[in-house]
Amino acid sequence: MKFVLVLAAISFPGAAGAATVHMKCQLDRDADKRPFDVQLNEEAGIVSLSYPNGAPQSERAAFSAKSIIFSNFVIDRTDFTVQRILFKRPPVDHGKCWPNKMKRLVAR
Repeated sequence: MKFVLVLAAISFPGAAGAATVHMKCQLDRDADKRPFDVQLNEEAGIVSLSYPNGAPQSERAAFSAKSIIFSNFVIDRTDFTVQRILFKRPPVDHGKCWPNKMKRLVAR
């Protein structure tokens, strides 16, 4: 049920309402796994990004029907893939996001 709520919140702009959606993501580059957490607040137009052992960073994001774009990241709303576009080689890191079941997904 929680996954369905997250899927609805991410797949349809405006569906999240005031709820913040918590996601775990991981970029895969060869054997180097790069996990990070993302909190999406579409109503406020804000994304909070945090890496393990790092302080969270909040920034403005562009939410569209197909994707969420912030900093140098793009999260696809249809299949939860994530890309980080870099200006050095390799130019793009790819990965996947999924709901963080440890966090409350719907505001009460």
